[in-house]
Amino acid sequence: MIAAIVLAAFLAQGQPANVKDFGAAGDGKTDDLPAIEKALASIRGKNQRLLFPAGTYGVSGTVIIPTETQIEGVGRGDPGGSNTVIQALPSFPVGGTVVQMGNAPGPNYGVHVQNMTIHGSSRAGVCLDNSYSEEQSIGRDLLLSSCDTGLRVATGAAQNSGPFENLEILAASDHSTNTKTVCVEVRSVPAFRGIHGMTCNAGSRYGSRPAVAMAIDGTGTYQDIHVEHFATAVALGSRTNSADSLIFADGEFGPDVTTGIDITAAHGVNNQNLTILGISCAGCTTLLKDEMTGTKIAGDTLGWYLLGNGAGADKAIWSSNHGVPGQISGRLRAPEVQLTSSGPQPACSSSARGTLWFERGAGSGTDHLQICRKTATGAYAWTNIF
Repeated sequence: MIAAIVLAAFLAQGQPANVKDFGAAGDGKTDDLPAIEKALASIRGKNQRLLFPAGTYGVSGTVIIPTETQIEGVGRGDPGGSNTVIQALPSFPVGGTVVQMGNAPGPNYGVHVQNMTIHGSSRAGVCLDNSYSEEQSIGRDLLLSSCDTGLRVATGAAQNSGPFENLEILAASDHSTNTKTVCVEVRSVPAFRGIHGMTCNAGSRYGSRPAVAMAIDGTGTYQDIHVEHFATAVALGSRTNSADSLIFADGEFGPDVTTGIDITAAHGVNNQNLTILGISCAGCTTLLKDEMTGTKIAGDTLGWYLLGNGAGADKAIWSSNHGVPGQISGRLRAPEVQLTSSGPQPACSSSARGTLWFERGAGSGTDHLQICRKTATGAYAWTNIF
């Protein structure tokens, strides 16, 4: 009765409900899941907020945030500050999800999680799962710690959600035996708005590095990303579907990262129309590896890398290091003419018809420009233009 009166007063004033008014202790020992569920049920469908004051809210199972509901804390783990933590208890099921945005199977709308820490205690499979919420669903100012996966966005029910902003993700402390640990996994989502501002750290003190920090397919914009202590910082198209029309900008990788961005060949010709801008890596062996075209870029910085459509060598590539003039490789296509200068000269055939091929003369020899054309006899042959 008292909780109902307090809730009515908060809603009337436009203020968030307080989870402690529903019996949550926030002492890190009590199982606060029943109190949290009671509070969420009370405000469900009212587009209202639920406040978690400073404290550690232990949970024995998944906190499921209903549609059109926002939960917010008072800090995400800042030193010396007042902070909110939702943490898996020792009784939490191994491999479970700590906080789930929306009921399965979805879709859900307007689900917000902000200004708090979600801690998996090295038991949880996922800290924050956004697989069932769509438009107007976001995460902001979050520390996701000690889960196999920090943020998971999967299935079509998550389309058009995001962007997720200002995230810090720390890998599970026992990941030396779990090479699947990732900070972010995005798969099978036709339209995800991406992540703006994220630090992902596996920690060098834990032994062997996890394989991939960010495993992404689908669309989205990923900007201002920092990754440390992973074998590969970003793998595009490495899950169920391809990475198409995706933008990755302002990435800073290292220390202890071997490969910056890997555009994988796991899904054939489908990884395409990618835009990668402003990447730097301290100590990377390979800054960018494009398995689709066989391109490898080393060095410390990459200005831009644009990957077009097509298959294999047919894909157009524009790339430039910082401060270095750009270059084009692959094929540029117009309705009847295409230009290529990468790899060995292809055979002149109906599929290469209209291709221009430039060849530098060896030593003092002259340069030549050829075109693949159909002759009067119906055969296809390379013909010198000069």
